[in-house]
Amino acid sequence: MTMRLGGPIFSGIHEPEQWVKELKRLGYSTAHWPAEAVVPEGVIKDFKKVVQDADLTIGEVHIFNNTIVPDDKRRKLAIEVAKEKLDLAEQFGANCAVNLAGSRAKSKVNDHTPGSFDIHPNNLNNETFDLIVDTVKEIIDAVKPKRTFYTLELFPWLLPNSPDSYLRLMKAIERKQFAVHLDLVNIIDSPEKYFKNSLFIQEVFSKLAPFIKSGHIKDIVLQNKLAVHLDVVQPGFGALDLKTFLYEYNKLDKDTPLYINNFLGEEDDYVREVQHIRNVAQEMNIHIP
Repeated sequence: MTMRLGGPIFSGIHEPEQWVKELKRLGYSTAHWPAEAVVPEGVIKDFKKVVQDADLTIGEVHIFNNTIVPDDKRRKLAIEVAKEKLDLAEQFGANCAVNLAGSRAKSKVNDHTPGSFDIHPNNLNNETFDLIVDTVKEIIDAVKPKRTFYTLELFPWLLPNSPDSYLRLMKAIERKQFAVHLDLVNIIDSPEKYFKNSLFIQEVFSKLAPFIKSGHIKDIVLQNKLAVHLDVVQPGFGALDLKTFLYEYNKLDKDTPLYINNFLGEEDDYVREVQHIRNVAQEMNIHIP
């Protein structure tokens, strides 16, 4: 199998040729289209051609907005944006469009992700589950994608927050184009999962592997504090069993993209992380173009 590796671009998106050159310079073999990016009119075909000619892929189109916010006007707007981004993913031929299920909180976290991952006691209840089901159905049925998939990122205080809750959502939604985006570190949310993360990795893949269309990779550290405190760190700087993760990820369908996703470093940090993952993969005879 071939595993595609990607990450953020720090200089912004410009012309297709510049974008591809930047991806190559950073050592990426796949790209994601960020949520805030505006697609220049009439250039989607240009981007697709240049990307294909360079043996790259566009694996994800990011949405990351709050489609279940308890404000009708904001919710309708968020759903329309999600439809537009899913349609964009379809036009790009991306593996998937990635969103969070959203939060029932009324407040905003910040301007970039308005309330989409706010903590709220109603996020995990049955009423919210049903609302997520109806919302995902509405988005997929409006766009009717054939090639791409609508996915939700796993998150500890949002649904889905476990492989079992993801499977429950898939069963309720009943749409072929609803699939899995895997950010496994997000759901290492207890000391037991942390210390036994090799077994947890195997459990997650045993349940979700047939449905995974893309994923994020980062690392995690349990801090020595009075309450459970888990921090995201760069790949290779935490307790994640990277070899087990890469072994399982490499068994997925060809060209399934994997993106470094820790929000911590500068460009040089990501370059080092790409090289670290490539080195570990090479030791395991895993090919990353």
